[in-house]
Amino acid sequence: MRNDVMVFTLDEKRIALPLPGVAQLIRSAVVTPLPQAPVNVLGVINVQGESVPVLSLRRLLGLPEREIGPDAQFIILITARRRLALAVDEVKGVMDCHEQELTAAGQILPGLECVKGAVRTSDGTILIKDPDLFFSFSDERLWNESITSRAKLPEPPTQDQTGFDVMGFTLMNEHYGIETAHVREVYPAMKVTPIPCTPHFVVGAINVRGDIIAVINLKTYFELPVSESSSSGEVIIVEAGDSLFGVLADSTIGVSFIYHSDIQAPSPALSGIRAESLRGVTRDQMFVLDIPGMLADKKLWVHEEVAV
Repeated sequence: MRNDVMVFTLDEKRIALPLPGVAQLIRSAVVTPLPQAPVNVLGVINVQGESVPVLSLRRLLGLPEREIGPDAQFIILITARRRLALAVDEVKGVMDCHEQELTAAGQILPGLECVKGAVRTSDGTILIKDPDLFFSFSDERLWNESITSRAKLPEPPTQDQTGFDVMGFTLMNEHYGIETAHVREVYPAMKVTPIPCTPHFVVGAINVRGDIIAVINLKTYFELPVSESSSSGEVIIVEAGDSLFGVLADSTIGVSFIYHSDIQAPSPALSGIRAESLRGVTRDQMFVLDIPGMLADKKLWVHEEVAV
């Protein structure tokens, strides 16, 4: 049974949240202070016209306070009572945990606050928090009282202020990005099984917990120079609808936020399949891939049965 969690950091601590409760990730939101708010509420942000309280997980965990900077990320959660926003240092991505890898909260240490369980990894144990316990009934009462007397929130963002998160990665010396909505997970590059009678840019297939996923080499697909070590690096599993495949990257560089207004049309110097596969180019020269468009390319459809 799959138990996907979203992993993020506060200082040096790695913390996880159950993925079904994560609604979206946003950055650069304006936090408006709220008089008489619950002690763990930093303020409120406007999310698509809704007033969403921003919780300080640092206060809940007893960590040192830190000012919310321009690089802060906000995880929007759907809990049993309401939507909440968590201010975190950095979102690391989604991790799939098998049920046998999970430890129930009561088996770790009785009395741990807001803990749903834990998952053991090669780098240590990651605590999985229970978002439904972040906001108590008394917090709800204080919130309802304070929201009635709050100052007016900032207006909803204009199109120039909206955007989306991308998973950045490198190919050769260039930066590429994939919208995180299409990123299922990231794996270290592993040995792939060659698939006969497939296009030259298909490296082969990998077995990811029973799913057979074709892996493509974008350098070959885009007709870029290919080094002998092109099979090393990381595999980004991407999906759109019911389709998915693996993208071979030299390395991933983390999640970042891109404004719609920062995306420009590709240079006329780009042509062919590379230009057709791009959603656009940012001002700092990150090539943002059009994953749904690429998955619609029949050249990427690999029809075969292979044991990996």
